[in-house]
Amino acid sequence: MQKELAKNQQILHVTDCESQNGGARAFADALKRNIALKELDLSGNPIGIDGVKALAEALTANTKLKSLRLVLEGVETCKAEKLFCEALRLNTTIVVV
Repeated sequence: MQKELAKNQQILHVTDCESQNGGARAFADALKRNIALKELDLSGNPIGIDGVKALAEALTANTKLKSLRLVLEGVETCKAEKLFCEALRLNTTIVVV
């Protein structure tokens, strides 16, 4: 996955794949080194709070991603929103969450 994101791929839709916290952490690790991806759609995946935390942390290091889509189902929504708000204070390039 990390090799794929390091290429010139700008849009990646990984929807309804049953990707959970482990998948979200893998995407987060790849996003930290991302040089091309501008849009990532993870909606429809049951990502828990640990995955949300990893993605939010990755956003603080990523300067290319402009759009991250995910649906928070069964996650502590207030906690997840707080994590993303904190990350977005440091990330000025993302415009859609």
